[in-house]
Amino acid sequence: MPRRPTSTRERIVEAALYLFWLQGFAGTGLAEILTRAEANAGSFYYFFKTKEELLLAVLDLYVRSLMPVVVQPVLTQIADPIERVFGILDFYRRNLIATGCTYGCPIGRLALEIPEEQHRIHKRPC
Repeated sequence: MPRRPTSTRERIVEAALYLFWLQGFAGTGLAEILTRAEANAGSFYYFFKTKEELLLAVLDLYVRSLMPVVVQPVLTQIADPIERVFGILDFYRRNLIATGCTYGCPIGRLALEIPEEQHRIHKRPC
């Protein structure tokens, strides 16, 4: 069973992660995020200045989550750099099949949606 986020900040980030995946960044309102996180606007603005800042926190969570689950197993099992790429792609392929192609790549979905003008988000280091 997945761990339930305990801090208000964790709940807000997890709620945003889910809703951004489900509805997209532009299609998700702050009120929806706060309702799902069981938090109030004051809590949001205590942790984040903007919705874009929250998106950066969501991307940080993706990176932290993907490294041990997707990337690190491939790095330890496969030495060839090209084969590593195929190993990571195979992980996604297997999960797409297992979920009936309903999940997709959350980072890819966000990357396609966020306008290039939002340099802070596009230039975020991994």
